[in-house]
Amino acid sequence: MSNTIPAANFALIRGTGTWACDFPAEAQEEGIHVLQDDLVFETPYGQSAKFQLLEIDARYTVDGIKRSFLSVASHGWKVGIDPIADRSSEQVFWVLQQAGVKKIIVEGAAGSVNEFIYPGDLVIPTDFFDFTKRRPTSLGTTRFQYLIRLKQAICPQIADALEDAAARLGFGRVYKRGLMGIFEGPRFESPAEVRFFKQVGCDVLGQSMVPEVYLAREIGACYAAAYLTVNFAEGISEEWESKELDQVRLHHKADMARLVLRAMKQIPLSDECGCLQYRQARPAEYRRGIAM
Repeated sequence: MSNTIPAANFALIRGTGTWACDFPAEAQEEGIHVLQDDLVFETPYGQSAKFQLLEIDARYTVDGIKRSFLSVASHGWKVGIDPIADRSSEQVFWVLQQAGVKKIIVEGAAGSVNEFIYPGDLVIPTDFFDFTKRRPTSLGTTRFQYLIRLKQAICPQIADALEDAAARLGFGRVYKRGLMGIFEGPRFESPAEVRFFKQVGCDVLGQSMVPEVYLAREIGACYAAAYLTVNFAEGISEEWESKELDQVRLHHKADMARLVLRAMKQIPLSDECGCLQYRQARPAEYRRGIAM
């Protein structure tokens, strides 16, 4: 276990889109090097999952500057442990906060509520609807210090980089729009629940965007995510079979790895996106009288 968290401006949170992928080797992406592997950190929320520290050659970055980034698999969730009880997301984002991360890419998998979005399509959501019940909404370290607004919760610059990278890969179609509904999991939704999600306008459903989208804003980092559609949600299509879910994942795992690595090369390290204007410092006097 390492007690020293390396400095990094960028981070990659991997999910089910790259399950079973030998990352980053299987992507066969030029200019990517693993500097450190199996990094585990002690955090105020418990021991973290394993991180990698990777580097991108300056020849391949949008600004011509060598960059390093931290990567963690499966959202920092550990096998056989409830991630809510384990406080896995808090562990991950505390590490990213200490590293000084300013730009975060996330990948995962989703189920389609929109019958026009098929398995194999890629969705880069522009907004979300939180249906979770037990997820944290804050690290607590900035409580009463910042007003956390969720207008433009998805960084348009990172979303553009994901869309550009996806255009040259083997996905069915790429949607840089849409509403992501976040459900508690790990179970899938019932047909009645899916009908409700469809009525409120959800296009796809997933289980990981919350609390990540909240915690990214809290630590002062820009955030965007790309989701491989792997199934139709229950009741949307009677033709879909559950065995197809893992077939889609396995078919696209290398594409998902290439997607996030190519996007990582293209993200500018700037605040021109305007995301952080929605993280506003509160006057110090607001905290008077609050029990410490």
